[in-house]
Amino acid sequence: MKITHVNLLIDCAGASINLHNALNKYTHHESRHIVGTSDYPAYEHGVLLSDNISKGFEYLKQSLIWCDIAHFHLFDWNTKSVPIKLNEGWIELNFSVSEHIKGKKLVFSEHGGWTTHFSTEYKNGLLYKKYSGKARVVACSPKNLVVYENSVWLPNIIPEQELLYTPVDRDFSGVLKVCHTPSSREFKDTGDFIQVIDELKKEGYPVEMVLVEQMPNRIALKAKRRCHLCFDNYTHYPGTTSLEALSQGVVSLSTTSREIDSAFEKIVGAKLPVFFVSDKNSLKEALIYFLNNRKQLRQMCEESRRWVEEYYSGNKIIKLWSDFYERVVDVS
Repeated sequence: MKITHVNLLIDCAGASINLHNALNKYTHHESRHIVGTSDYPAYEHGVLLSDNISKGFEYLKQSLIWCDIAHFHLFDWNTKSVPIKLNEGWIELNFSVSEHIKGKKLVFSEHGGWTTHFSTEYKNGLLYKKYSGKARVVACSPKNLVVYENSVWLPNIIPEQELLYTPVDRDFSGVLKVCHTPSSREFKDTGDFIQVIDELKKEGYPVEMVLVEQMPNRIALKAKRRCHLCFDNYTHYPGTTSLEALSQGVVSLSTTSREIDSAFEKIVGAKLPVFFVSDKNSLKEALIYFLNNRKQLRQMCEESRRWVEEYYSGNKIIKLWSDFYERVVDVS
């Protein structure tokens, strides 16, 4: 099966490029990955249209003709233009994607419905409502299954066998390193996190903040791998940063919910083992607990990695995606 990923605006937490890589590496499917702009530079891109516009758009056209499934990530395929960011700023180039997907099976990943530079239709739910029945919708979180009727949720791929996703030896007796890798400071409660760390330092606790943002993902992974704890967020849902941390044997501090727990149990066979925090106070309490219980922290770090190996291996998750694509093609 041939799958073309069209991700012209943003690759949320590397979700589409990791999926593309795993499809080519671990399945009999063939995948292509096309990105319009390098506005979100943390992850590798696949083919980047802004590198060579004429050749890039020809490749996009041929890849849409070539594929059995066109998988769109936060992109409205009925628009008559494609946004590209060049050195001089954003421009929109005439190109009708819809002309090249007739007869194709369509998948749409909403990735939380982030607002973009271009259209309020990207806000939560609007694209789904517009194209319901025309594409299989993949929700970015089990919580969004309530918002997107008849959608499915599939976990993001984590290449847990690659070096940067594996644990490294750390000293659990000295300064406690707590990382935070926000894609958006507002979305990830970053301000409160910084305040909590500052408060703990003033109170004499041996804690170090490792704030990683606006840099390539590989550098972020190197920094996170040397930490003991990773704060995700407490406002929304545990994201890819939690999965990366667990794979690295780093305890994740994050919100979760009954819907998320149930979905993970159903899909992979076990709840996501994040340490639950719900607000600024509970985040501070969690950090103080681990500062005072280093043996328990080490044990939970080891258990985090074991959970990934047993329940969340790349081979297991990519099979779920492979089966999903095959069901999409089988539906008339």
